[in-house]
Amino acid sequence: MATAKKVCDTWEVREFYMDDAGKKHETRKKGFATKRAALDWASDWRARHEGIGRHIDKWSLSAYLDDWLKEKKRQLSPTTYAGYDNNVQKIKVAIGDIPLVKLKRTHIQEMLDTEFLKNKSRTVQYTQRTLHAALEDAVRDNYLERNPSDYIKISRDDTPFQAKILSQNEISAILGAMRKQNHTLYRFTLLCLSLGLRRGEALGLRWTDIDLDTGIVCIQNNYTVANGTIVERKTKTHSSNANLVLPPPVLAELTSKRDELMKQGKIEKYVCGIDGILPRPEAISRKWGEFLKVNNFPQCRVHDLRHSYAMMQKAEGADLDTLKRLMRHSKLGITSDLYLHDANTTIERERERE
Repeated sequence: MATAKKVCDTWEVREFYMDDAGKKHETRKKGFATKRAALDWASDWRARHEGIGRHIDKWSLSAYLDDWLKEKKRQLSPTTYAGYDNNVQKIKVAIGDIPLVKLKRTHIQEMLDTEFLKNKSRTVQYTQRTLHAALEDAVRDNYLERNPSDYIKISRDDTPFQAKILSQNEISAILGAMRKQNHTLYRFTLLCLSLGLRRGEALGLRWTDIDLDTGIVCIQNNYTVANGTIVERKTKTHSSNANLVLPPPVLAELTSKRDELMKQGKIEKYVCGIDGILPRPEAISRKWGEFLKVNNFPQCRVHDLRHSYAMMQKAEGADLDTLKRLMRHSKLGITSDLYLHDANTTIERERERE
């Protein structure tokens, strides 16, 4: 029988069942808005797992992953869920027929070694992290005694990816060309380079998020695509939410653009909208690549604008803690890994080219 109790403003529930061998399987879950929601979840969990317990020796990895994904769907953002789902489908094709309780480390290692022949190391690592998380839950629920994806080794790429860091001269030339051509991506590029915004954050920025009197920008929205569907949601992590300050020249340009729209009687929701319509994220990346090619600029990704902003801040003396805050990373280690090693060499090389 499930037991629920209120902890602060939410409900926590405990539930268990006994398998045919008399072994107790127990779970606990927090964060329910109501007691009824907590008990309903516990009832559903017990119904599903009691049936599984009787046939666990025949329960395939595919069946377990399908069940795991259903439970995760309501906990994850649409884009994260889409990534998990894509990884799960690959895993099911490769080793999904193996019974969960008979899954071994060698099965997983062979699958990932095969995938490495087709994909970059980062893609293989994402697949491994997804499977590891799923199997950790299986251990937690007493389906497995240990996680067979522990101690997996993933090969490194022969040519690891390096971001393209734009030099000051390249940034000035790109913005100058866009301004001269009245390019539709000018405001988008300006925001990414002046605030270090991610693509979805720049696209999701609304005029109401900017205080044109103070220059304060509230970053709280993300515009992206999940499984082909446009999704407008909160930013990537809690630490991604922030109030940033626009450089005075950028504030002046945005104020001028807003005044121009008001005079024309146009009421647009998004700062980076084009004729009142916000382009799809992949269309932005495509237009960016086309602009660089037509104007004979070095090819780089849209996300490299964010990296270039970070390296500009570092070159101006920002320490690691300041850089973490400016980039709105959730962990200091992310900032360190990105900007304290290869990036140093990269920025020096870019300076020598100027």
